[in-house]
Amino acid sequence: MSDTLTTHTGFRFEVRRARPEDEPTLAEFFTHVTPEDLRFRFLGAVKESLA
Repeated sequence: MSDTLTTHTGFRFEVRRARPEDEPTLAEFFTHVTPEDLRFRFLGAVKESLA
């Protein structure tokens, strides 16, 4: 299941929930994210390592 979102400029895109098979890709992605970006992304500190 996915949803179509539209930005204030009219750009449309589809989003979906993460799936179990996405885990390796997401884990790799988060090894490159700064602590500041994590805080903004999740609106708080991350208490455990994502790596």
